[in-house]
Amino acid sequence: MGLFGKKDVLELIDESFKKEMRRVGLEKYTAKLFPIAKQAIYLDLVKINEENIPIGASKIGGHPDIFLGFHWPSNGDVLLAFLAQINLKEISNLHDGSLLPRTGHLYFFYDCVNMPEGNIHSDKNGFRVLYYDTSEQPLIRIDYPEKLKHQRNSIFPTCQVSFRNKWSLPSYEERKFNNDNYLNYIALENGKETYLLGYCKNIQGDVRETCAIVNLNINHYEGEKIVRTDLKRINKDKEEWILLFQLDSVEECKMMWCDMGMLYFMIKEEDLRNKRFDKTWLVLQCY
Repeated sequence: MGLFGKKDVLELIDESFKKEMRRVGLEKYTAKLFPIAKQAIYLDLVKINEENIPIGASKIGGHPDIFLGFHWPSNGDVLLAFLAQINLKEISNLHDGSLLPRTGHLYFFYDCVNMPEGNIHSDKNGFRVLYYDTSEQPLIRIDYPEKLKHQRNSIFPTCQVSFRNKWSLPSYEERKFNNDNYLNYIALENGKETYLLGYCKNIQGDVRETCAIVNLNINHYEGEKIVRTDLKRINKDKEEWILLFQLDSVEECKMMWCDMGMLYFMIKEEDLRNKRFDKTWLVLQCY
């Protein structure tokens, strides 16, 4: 405990975290877990007529509310599907401002025709995260390009969003914390794991490792052995990647990523702090 005893450490811990650990049967590990816990911003979703959502409000699916003259992103001949927009002002009270901007909008797009998994460099045009400081730009609800209307799986019903904080703990792969209550706490709740920040809810192993392998341009496919020197580089690089946005398979919005899968929008912490959202990498995992 260093200069502090256990009692002193517990006094420094957020009361909401203590309460949460008591609720899930992890109270005796509170002091150990708090230093690695993160506050995620969960999205609770309700299907709604888009006309009832104010222009510029956060939402999943529907039409983007963006500026006149916006150029719709594409992956070659395929137009990317609009997934979500986050009005950052709506969540400014749910984070400390050190990572996410407090104003502006984030927009998320994905190639729902080819559904790239993000495990090779050539997947880089199959998704887009756009950030605009929209405080001085009038927003309009734009229609879909005509071509997009004829693409399969590329238009989604609208879900209204409400936000809440929830404590997030590392996956088993990241911390090897083998405790039944811990494993239950980090377990997936299908269809309910859409959130910003926090830790990934991995389905097929550590998402950060995939990001590192692609980022370092290491030729590796499932089943192949990674040489020790590459493994060292991967382990170092993956520690720099954090979750920006995790989008679950959402029944209300008719979003299904393979077999009840998940889209993870990952970014290096330094890039996030500097609003370099073009550095985001996407990984798709499914069952």
